[in-house]
Amino acid sequence: MNIIKVDTDKLFSGINEYQAKFNITPYIICNQSTIQLIASQFTVIGSKEDILKFKETEETGMIASYKGYKVLEDESLRLGEVEIR
Repeated sequence: MNIIKVDTDKLFSGINEYQAKFNITPYIICNQSTIQLIASQFTVIGSKEDILKFKETEETGMIASYKGYKVLEDESLRLGEVEIR
């Protein structure tokens, strides 16, 4: 059994670098599987049904918020691949 864990230190380092360079708050973009990995490492407020309902009603592509950053889904990215923009 392989256990995959998201390196949150590296994620926040990338976020901080982006903010310093562009002076704006970035979006976190990754595929659904990576989003689930990130969420599994932290306490999620609300039920799975609430999250799915939010996803179905949201038209912007935003499916979650992680530590105050909007998370967008892009299924063209591979598992574990995260874009910050």
